[in-house]
Amino acid sequence: MCIWPFTLGRFVELPYTLVQDHTLTAVLGETTPRLWLEKVDFIERYHGMVLVNTHPDYLSDPVTWKVYADFLQAMRHRDGYWHALPREVARWWRVRADSTADTTDAHLVWGEVELVEQGEGLKLRGP
Repeated sequence: MCIWPFTLGRFVELPYTLVQDHTLTAVLGETTPRLWLEKVDFIERYHGMVLVNTHPDYLSDPVTWKVYADFLQAMRHRDGYWHALPREVARWWRVRADSTADTTDAHLVWGEVELVEQGEGLKLRGP
């Protein structure tokens, strides 16, 4: 229920933010990555983290494999995202949590944001 990493004790939790491959194809009956890509659009609007959990057993199904491959192709053509390994995201999140406004890490941007109501949804307002 979260689109950002969070700290849980000494661990950085990276929640998977897209429905699992088996659920997408076998339970929901999807044959395209449409739902995944719609969720990516939502997550991008709120500057969240996209993480999908796939499993080799389910990817052996031709339909599931095609959905996954099409999703990766679509993501390949998107701009403005960081394709990172989980350990890289966890490390960055720890640095972010421990940083102050005088930190010189080029990957950090300082400012304040707030969620404001807009129409029927929420919008981030800030730098």
